[in-house]
Amino acid sequence: MFFAMPSLATPPLSLHHDFTLAADELRVCANPHKGWYLHHFDNGLARYGALLDPQDRLLDFPGLSTLYLRIPWCELEPEEGRFAWHLIDEVADAWLPTGRTLAFCVSCKETDRAYPFATPAWVREAGARGSFIPSGNGEWRTWEPDYGDPVFLAKLEAFHLAFAARYDGRPWVEWITVGSYGDWGEGHTCASSRREWPVEVIRRHLDLYRRCYPLSRIEANDDLVGSRLDRAGAEELRRHIDECGFALTDHGVCVDWFARHFGPSTLRDASWLARASERAPVVLELEHYHITRRTGNWKDGAPLRLAIEETRATYAGFHGCARTWLGENADYARQVANLLGYWLFLHEVEWLAGAEPGDPVRLRVRWQNRGVAPLYHAADLVLRLQPVSGAPATACKLREIGPAETPPGRAVELRVELERRPEPGAYRASLGLVDRRTAFPVRFAIEETRETPDGFVRLDGASWVLR
Repeated sequence: MFFAMPSLATPPLSLHHDFTLAADELRVCANPHKGWYLHHFDNGLARYGALLDPQDRLLDFPGLSTLYLRIPWCELEPEEGRFAWHLIDEVADAWLPTGRTLAFCVSCKETDRAYPFATPAWVREAGARGSFIPSGNGEWRTWEPDYGDPVFLAKLEAFHLAFAARYDGRPWVEWITVGSYGDWGEGHTCASSRREWPVEVIRRHLDLYRRCYPLSRIEANDDLVGSRLDRAGAEELRRHIDECGFALTDHGVCVDWFARHFGPSTLRDASWLARASERAPVVLELEHYHITRRTGNWKDGAPLRLAIEETRATYAGFHGCARTWLGENADYARQVANLLGYWLFLHEVEWLAGAEPGDPVRLRVRWQNRGVAPLYHAADLVLRLQPVSGAPATACKLREIGPAETPPGRAVELRVELERRPEPGAYRASLGLVDRRTAFPVRFAIEETRETPDGFVRLDGASWVLR
């Protein structure tokens, strides 16, 4: 059996490790599937992340986990059937080695003069209907497709099938936004025609994404519902989005109109996002940072922090120069990085051995999630036994960990049993969580000295001995 002190004639039946005093609330846990995201491409190829120094990977940005690529369709398919995947692949090649992941939105309607045809002009030339919408000052026009036109929808689905063939289900794809309807891919037409398209048309777009991306998490903007004056139609769309199981995002945090019309968090429908957090991560997006500073809506980040708490958000992102933003908000970035999503504190681990050599070997583990949301992606709880002799370590997968084992705000106790007994010998032990999708460690909020370099927690003390 295992025991703590091999010099004892009668080994104890349990070994207890208390980690409560080793908790570290200040250290940022750079964990998978949560945290800050940056608009790398922001409705074009020339803003924000694209303007960083080519060698700058923002390694000092606490909790920056994801790059969001919001790109007009015309950039990725300038000619029918000819795709510019290099725009994505170059970003992936540069950033994935740093442990970051990517998320995507492909828009069909922009308002910038640089994109009169966010939907490629060849779609219109193929017979798709649409209208030219003048800019606010009348200096240029942008083409808004008829979102229900069959030619438009057929070409759109062909594009997304090609996109999905290349990227759907990749472990480094966090989510794909339903971006085919509305201005900037945000699910509304407030900056163009202000037309309210029929519910059936919006449903076609939602269903198109569900068909094309069976392996990826799909995110829907709350403006698909919230911006509609047709409240009966809005409720029908809300039900359909819920039935599809999509994640939800709100792109209105600190936007001036929302700040003037809603509460301190500036959210229009926090309750819907909070309910959606029970099935999938909630994503919050700030107004362009320089605008929030001009309007006074930033308020040292108080609205965003409240929005995170109200919606149980897992990701928060911003439009802006990352270096400028971080230079002015470094402490805030650290605080919010931990609050977003899950934030796990390991309390104790107890080794429970039977009295006889053939008895099963068990562990009792207790932890608490102090974040606002559970761990949505499956992780493996792993016990690693390193032979004192220097032989290769043995990794024992104990069980799968997911939302049920990581409810926010609650302590959880798990009892697990090793399926196979390791070979007899003396071992040093460590315990960890490993994300199944990316193989990244899920780190606990614990003093860094208690960790191995790859994120396992050392179960310090005398060697464990198996006879």
